[in-house]
Amino acid sequence: MTYDKLIEIRPILEKQKLKRAIRDLGENFHLHHVHKVPHLTLVYNFRPRVPELEIMERVRDVARDFQTLPYEYDGWELKQSLTGHVLAFRIRPSPELKDFRAQMYAAIRSQIESAPGRLQFNEASSDNFWFHAAVAFKMGPSETSRLGPEVEGLRRIYLPSEAWRIPLLGNGKIVYEYDILMDKILTRSQALSRYFLSQDLDKYRKRNYIEVDSRAHVTSGGPKTWLISDTHFGHGNIISHCARPFLDAAEMDRILVNNWNNTVSSEDTTFCFG
Repeated sequence: MTYDKLIEIRPILEKQKLKRAIRDLGENFHLHHVHKVPHLTLVYNFRPRVPELEIMERVRDVARDFQTLPYEYDGWELKQSLTGHVLAFRIRPSPELKDFRAQMYAAIRSQIESAPGRLQFNEASSDNFWFHAAVAFKMGPSETSRLGPEVEGLRRIYLPSEAWRIPLLGNGKIVYEYDILMDKILTRSQALSRYFLSQDLDKYRKRNYIEVDSRAHVTSGGPKTWLISDTHFGHGNIISHCARPFLDAAEMDRILVNNWNNTVSSEDTTFCFG
C-alpha cells in the first residue's frame, strides 16, 4: 500500500487566475516541474487505517466549528524541501485556518499513517506548519539560480480568499470532498459537477452581499448619486481574470442587472467611469 492520500484546500474562485500565473512562471523561467492544479496541502502523504469516508466525516465535524476559513495569497517564496527547492505562492493563513488545520489533523491522526518522510510536516505546530500553494517543485540548482533573487521582484499577487472545498485525494484524484458552504461530503462526481459549483456560488454571493435580491436594500431619503465602474457586461473572461463568483457571463449579467435594479431608483443619478 502506498502513501498516496492527501488532504488539501482546493481553490475555487481564484483557480484560473493562479493557473495562468503558474503557466507564465513555468514558461518564463523554464521550470521543469510545475503544478497543473493549484492547491494548499493540509495533510501530506498518508495511507488510511479506516475507510476514507470516516476520515472525511472527521474533517467535516471539525470544520463545522468554524464559520469561515480565510487566507491570503501574498507574493512568493522559495524554500528547500526533501526533493529540491519549491517555489510557491506565499499564504498568510488566518487564525481560524491555522486552528482548523491543527484540530483537523489531531482528529484524524489515529486514523492515518503518515509517510515516514512526511510525518514531520504533518506533526508541525500551528505556527510552524508551512501554508503555501506550490508553483514548481523538485527544482535543482540550475532552476533556482535562474530564479534566485528575482523571486520577490516578480509581479506580486495579493488576493484574499477562503476555503470552500476540502478534498481528500488519492493518487492525485479527488476521492471525497467536504463542501463547507453546503455542509456536505461530496463524491468525486459531485465535486466536479457544475450543478454543485452553482449552488456554492449562489450561497457565497448571498452570504457576502454580492447578490442583492430585493428592493429592501434601497434606502429612503430622496434622489441619490451613485458611482460605478468596470461592470464588464458580457465579458466571460473577466470571471476567471478577477475571480468573480459567477458560473458564466449570462449569470453574471443577470445578477449585475438585478443588483442595479434592486439598488438604484428611477430618481437616482449614476456615473459610470468605464
